[in-house]
Amino acid sequence: MACNWCKDDYFSLLISTDKKAHAALEMLVDDLHADKEATIGTFLSHSGAEDFLWGLVRLLGCDNPRVAGNSAYIIGTLAESDLGCSRILGLAKGRHGESRKILPDLTRMLAFDDAESVMNAAGTMGTLAESSEGREWMLSEPCLNQTLDHVTTLLSADNLWTASNAALVLARLSISENGCLKVLEHEHSQHILSRLVQSLGVDEAAPTLKHSPTPKHSPTLLNTAPTPKHSPTPKHSPSPTLNTAPTPKHSPTPKHSPHS
Repeated sequence: MACNWCKDDYFSLLISTDKKAHAALEMLVDDLHADKEATIGTFLSHSGAEDFLWGLVRLLGCDNPRVAGNSAYIIGTLAESDLGCSRILGLAKGRHGESRKILPDLTRMLAFDDAESVMNAAGTMGTLAESSEGREWMLSEPCLNQTLDHVTTLLSADNLWTASNAALVLARLSISENGCLKVLEHEHSQHILSRLVQSLGVDEAAPTLKHSPTPKHSPTLLNTAPTPKHSPTPKHSPSPTLNTAPTPKHSPTPKHSPHS
């Protein structure tokens, strides 16, 4: 299936301030599903890539959970590549006013009622926390304590992919000594550690603290008419527990949600 960008250079619509940006998000999610590697390469090599990334960052703050969820999914998928991760962290660590909103907006999404948006936000955090640069950025953010609270709550989420993503965030942040200290110095540290212990042995296949090999992202599309939801088709049963897998991944089959 040909990608939308082969027929129309729609990336510039991401910086629109109207619903054209929402439509562009939908097309970009479709393209990432159709040909992820080619779409990431085309997007990041575009002369306007930095502006488009700022557009995605702005859309993270949208009150519509499906718009914010799609943006989080795209950012997380782009961050799977070294270049994409570097570009995104470059924005996040900048002095621009929008830079300071990235982690707060992702954290805010963790409390959304929309399960797919929550899963996307947690998955994107797990992806960004994979690198030492990403971990240190997150650990230095003023909203970290709130982030840890929300992530800990999600360890018991009904959606096992969401719980798995939340566990991965805590696991990766704790890789560094600084991360361990941040958790131990948190005012709810005993609660965080207790919830992690409760996650032990949840996987029937192995009584160890493990999570899905990669964060599961499920794009939530803005459609003008209801379309079927396609559930992810992982080879292994998801678990809300921790794992040592180094690489995040997204849901192989995007979930399409009707426009609300």
